[in-house]
Amino acid sequence: MIRIGASSWTAPGWQNVFYPPKTAGRDQISFYATRYDTVEIDATFYAIPSRSTVIGWKNRTPAGFVFAAKVPQVITHEKLLENCASEIDQFCENISLLEEKLGPILFQFRYFRKNEWQLEQFVQRLEPVLDRVPSHIKCVVEVRNKTWLNPGLIKPLRARNAALALIAHPYMPFASEYERRLDELLTADFAYLRFLGDRAKVEELIAKMHGEVSFERTVLDRTNELSAWAHVVQKLQEKKISVYAYFNNHYSGYAPADIERFRQLVADLS
Repeated sequence: MIRIGASSWTAPGWQNVFYPPKTAGRDQISFYATRYDTVEIDATFYAIPSRSTVIGWKNRTPAGFVFAAKVPQVITHEKLLENCASEIDQFCENISLLEEKLGPILFQFRYFRKNEWQLEQFVQRLEPVLDRVPSHIKCVVEVRNKTWLNPGLIKPLRARNAALALIAHPYMPFASEYERRLDELLTADFAYLRFLGDRAKVEELIAKMHGEVSFERTVLDRTNELSAWAHVVQKLQEKKISVYAYFNNHYSGYAPADIERFRQLVADLS
């Protein structure tokens, strides 16, 4: 099983090229779900969603649709995994209202500069937080320090069936290295891929074309990289590993175009 979607269903410019004219904001997720079967919720990074909001997402999408959700930044960035039990509990309680439509939740962390944080210190904070998440919820951990992709992080993730996010990002390995190290870096019975790209570079290219940042078209050709990532997915499918893959607009300028291109590349290898 592979699900491919975007890292949000809203973005500046999408109202011009993706959604039908005059689509109301509350109806955008319904239209999005006619095109794709999954999405990564970006909004949950900024605040714990209310119960009514989560129920609305569930009710506006068809059977079989799946939401992944970012863990709120108050947990991952502001409190950095300390003294956040109440926030974890509230988030997990509310997001669980998605019921069968709930996919993995993503603990996304910023880049930690050299000597700012030691991996051992990070893991000591991470383990009790992961242990607090109810067992029915799949967890994903994203770090943007490639030197941390070692047993010190891999072992505690594998012990909890928590996935290490495999990400396309300037700080992280190329797809070919992920493919070579796949057996080592797979820490769960599912895989979670994120196509993040170079935010500053893509926004600069978009601004030159539009005069403002608006995500309406591809501005950076990622075909070769996506081909390499398609081989990663092929190996995962051979291993019978379920795959969730999400594209940020900053990967090439327009996530829907990347989704369609990647779908085809993966299909060509099947």
